[in-house]
Amino acid sequence: MDPIDGAMVNISLEDVIGLRRSTNSWKEIRLKLGISKESLRRWRKTTGYDDVYEPRVTHEELVARMSKQWTENVLRGDGETLSFARSFISRSITRSQVRAALRAINPAGARIRSGVIKVRGVFKAPRPGYVYCADTNHKGRRWGFVFGEIVDACSRASLTSWVACHNRSLRAFEEYVRVMEITGVPEFLRVDDGTECKGMIKAQVFFRGEGRYWVGSSHDNVRVEAHHGRVTLKVTSLYFSFFARYESTWFNTYDPLHKFVLWHVFSHRIQQDLDQYSVVWNNHKIRTIRTSPSKVFHDLVHRRQRLPQDAHTRDFMKAMREKYAFDERGMNPLTDVEYAELCVRVPPLTLNDTTFVFDDRVMLALEVLSEIFDRRD
Repeated sequence: MDPIDGAMVNISLEDVIGLRRSTNSWKEIRLKLGISKESLRRWRKTTGYDDVYEPRVTHEELVARMSKQWTENVLRGDGETLSFARSFISRSITRSQVRAALRAINPAGARIRSGVIKVRGVFKAPRPGYVYCADTNHKGRRWGFVFGEIVDACSRASLTSWVACHNRSLRAFEEYVRVMEITGVPEFLRVDDGTECKGMIKAQVFFRGEGRYWVGSSHDNVRVEAHHGRVTLKVTSLYFSFFARYESTWFNTYDPLHKFVLWHVFSHRIQQDLDQYSVVWNNHKIRTIRTSPSKVFHDLVHRRQRLPQDAHTRDFMKAMREKYAFDERGMNPLTDVEYAELCVRVPPLTLNDTTFVFDDRVMLALEVLSEIFDRRD
């Protein structure tokens, strides 16, 4: 088969069978072998793998095979039954086939399971600036990237989006203070119980008093979770695809030097991409509010309570920065002179750079770092 970079690679049928028996998905196998989706599809078609090793199972065959285990009370629920069917019958079995078989085997239990209804409440905020929703997104943490957002619950305006190389309280606290300096102090703050939110909670208590924040599950923080999904789809998924490909070739998730290379090359461009997306999102029309988030939020900036600039506030800010102090240069293994040389020889990517230069810039950064460390020796 031909991998992504165009070179030929020989893959035996036994290798693929071993990977599939290790419960690897086709996507995981493709990334481990370094081949494209189309090449893997052609290989499966020409070798007849699906017909021989993952044959299609009819509804009657599946019911007959599953009835014994179900009557002996071995299987419970759709998920456990699906895992059993894929492990011992065929990997091609789908969840809908399992549910149909369960309806035939245990119709009473199927009716009980289908009768469970989740009642979801409507998330409402009375006015803009009443509730700010904040959270961080760890989908890129394996490559050294953590994303955070603060969203206004009523207007859905993206107040700030940031990318960091860590999940410490100080960065989230600084972003929250910056938002309050521009838009004022919200009535309530909605966060989860993560460590990165402790600084924001203390700031909210300082400016608004006890009980003016809500802590709960991040899944229920729907405004910012929905924004996480949009940011992942529109912005970060592009970079994640490159990072996943690097992981199948040279990148080691446990090597801090590799994470530093990706951070140096991509962090500036990712932050620019996040800022640009926030501007686009805040100026597009939302159907439910019949206008753009920026128009709903615009008048609020001029009418909100501003942050006080007295000595008490300055002392609080200083104490918080000292308490949650974190040296981000600890992520950087280079001295100031060495890092300046790296920035000159390998400038960080910007939005003006196309995706075609991503790989070359990363390889160049690895070469320059290797030269720097060789000079140390």
